[in-house]
Amino acid sequence: MESTQPTGSRWRNIFAALGVLAYMIASSIIAAIVLVLLLAIVQVALGSASSIAGVIDALDGDPNLLSISVYVLMGLPVALLLHAHLHPRLRARDLKPVWDSDYERMAHDADAANQPVAIPAAEATGSARPTHVMADAAAPAAALPRVSLSLAGFTLRSLALIVLLVIGVQYLTDLVFVLYDQFAPSVIEEYTDLLEGSGLTSYGVLWFIATIVLPPLVEEAGFRGLALTYFRRAGAPFAVANIIQALAFGIFHMNLLQGTYTFFAGLVLGFVAYRYHSLVPAIIMHAFYNLWGTFGSEMINALLPNLSIVASIAFGAVVTVVALVLIVRDTAGVAPPHDA
Repeated sequence: MESTQPTGSRWRNIFAALGVLAYMIASSIIAAIVLVLLLAIVQVALGSASSIAGVIDALDGDPNLLSISVYVLMGLPVALLLHAHLHPRLRARDLKPVWDSDYERMAHDADAANQPVAIPAAEATGSARPTHVMADAAAPAAALPRVSLSLAGFTLRSLALIVLLVIGVQYLTDLVFVLYDQFAPSVIEEYTDLLEGSGLTSYGVLWFIATIVLPPLVEEAGFRGLALTYFRRAGAPFAVANIIQALAFGIFHMNLLQGTYTFFAGLVLGFVAYRYHSLVPAIIMHAFYNLWGTFGSEMINALLPNLSIVASIAFGAVVTVVALVLIVRDTAGVAPPHDA
């Protein structure tokens, strides 16, 4: 009979997932090195050190511009790999049946041509087996999880649930800050210094691109798109695959405090991508998450200045659970896309 295992190789998919995660973790450093090399090459080609110095000063003086440059460079390999993953001709190689014997392959080919096939002597098992067998035409090709950019099943109600989930997760994140403040206050200080030099509060067009547009696109494509899909193609349970990609997502941020709360955010983003069977809802949620974490949190603090930390964490927990339950109900009829 035809194997239901993901074709190619389970190990190939595992190594592909780990390779994507390894690249994503190191991608910002790789992109920064590439950016420096590109500037050096341009300087040599043009022979104008002053103009290159001006570019370097501009990048150094505007964290948002530097972030955009890095995300563009780190996102190019991810975009190319995602394109290859989505391309029908390249996906077709993962749909080749895996047969238990040469006879079953011959039987399938003969059945496709509507012809009988003789059993080779090595396959014969006595009079109990007929001399001519037609292959089982109902045996499907392996249905493999794949990255989807579809919005099928995603409605305005779904969007509202995503926003509700973002609000809940953001308030629940306060618990991480409280724990670090109690047991490792130095981590809070390091995070504050990092935040001040990040350009996250320098609102404008460059801030919008560097915070709301590029990170959700690049990070979701790598972590919740390629890596999570490759793990699931290898047959890994979703829970295991989701934890691994979320852990890598936390490490990717290279900061203990930020890495902790982005680990939990990565779990939720993976859940959203899995339930809607599409990367687009996760990208939307990531964008709202970044927006709320900067502009939104300041607005709420102004509107509710006296909200206690205990009340905000409890509120976040309730809203998060309610939003997750409603998303499960909202996605009950959403069919997963498969290569077939």
